[in-house]
Amino acid sequence: MPLGEACDQVVELDDVWGPEGGLLRERLCEAATPAAKFRVLEAVLIEHIARSADPAVAYAHSVLESGASVAEASSRVGLLPKTFVRRFREQVGLAPKQLSRVRRLQRILASIHRPADVDWCQVAAQHGYTDQAHLIHDFRDLTGVTPTAYRPSSPQRRNHVPLSPVA
Repeated sequence: MPLGEACDQVVELDDVWGPEGGLLRERLCEAATPAAKFRVLEAVLIEHIARSADPAVAYAHSVLESGASVAEASSRVGLLPKTFVRRFREQVGLAPKQLSRVRRLQRILASIHRPADVDWCQVAAQHGYTDQAHLIHDFRDLTGVTPTAYRPSSPQRRNHVPLSPVA
């Protein structure tokens, strides 16, 4: 199953990885401690990524991280933009522009030292937003909360946005 089909969905591991998913589940159940489970998961994920990564998409990701447009990235890897976006979504799970929005938000969160004292207008300008309203829209769209409502559970967990209990 391409990752793009799993975006915003709950899917069974077997549906994504086939029989390999069942084997991973068995290995995780056999691991005695949470640390051992993480070691198993990390080893399997690293192997899986190395085996299935599309070199063109990996290169394009690095190009996009440096600020290139989708058109420029697709040109550099020799693909039509539509083909590039489709392959990127299959490999990464998000379209290039969606991933760029997430990465920009992560850079913003990393730059915030005390969320209560942030000048959001200045943050918007520093991170390439046209205005504060654009930043607020992106922030809310990606996290479900406004920038002023954002409070990380700890400074080390800035990408974690606590969710309200579901009623």
